[in-house]
Amino acid sequence: MSLNLNKSKGFLLSRFKEDEGAFGATPLLPPTLEDTFFAIVALKYLQPEFLKEKRLKLLNFLNKALEKSQEKIEHLFQILKICELLEISPTEPFMTKTKEFLTHFIPLPELPPFFLYALWNLGMFFSNKELSLKIQEKVPRYQIKTLEDLYYLGGIDQEIWHKHYEVIIKSQNGDGGFGFYPGTTSFLENTYYALKILHEISSEERPVARGLDFIRACFNGDGGFGRKPGGISYLTTTSMAIEILYLYKGF
Repeated sequence: MSLNLNKSKGFLLSRFKEDEGAFGATPLLPPTLEDTFFAIVALKYLQPEFLKEKRLKLLNFLNKALEKSQEKIEHLFQILKICELLEISPTEPFMTKTKEFLTHFIPLPELPPFFLYALWNLGMFFSNKELSLKIQEKVPRYQIKTLEDLYYLGGIDQEIWHKHYEVIIKSQNGDGGFGFYPGTTSFLENTYYALKILHEISSEERPVARGLDFIRACFNGDGGFGRKPGGISYLTTTSMAIEILYLYKGF
């Protein structure tokens, strides 16, 4: 099936909730920060003018989300990244709340890799050198279980990607996709993590070309991408697929 970007735009835009000013996982589900983040990532490539048109509504949604965030790492991280994608400055309440929030992480608790990565990004943005240094010191001691772990930990210290390069390559399957780790089933999200890493550290063409073929095979007639060929289209996997295909000019 050939890729139809107009269908992909329609798939994404059908998730926008005009009243709330944000995106939900399906046309019927309410909007969330996570869904809004992934939709914005994809639309930055496919239809940036829509984001400019809805910027005020999106900002209002972020302000409301901040009030409900309960100081969760992932929520504050997503708000920061959405502001960066929309090319707007975070609000003063966000700045004040997050600065105070970061002081709670000294000493540094045990956190899953994604949350550590999100916290590190927040620490870097707010120039919290003590927190950033403690995170960087902690990263080499982590046990890496999946390509997702590797992706987020290597986002803090790229040397980890080079050290585990063979694990990445061995995680690729005959269908071109990548598993969670060697010997496991291919899924689009794992292929996304692998190709993002390989873009940073490797110029080998064959693993990338086969990975892109797998991602293209996950495209569905509704314009979205599933986790695997023939799978149900999800907003998250659609966003990941579009980002990777644009990164490698793979359309």
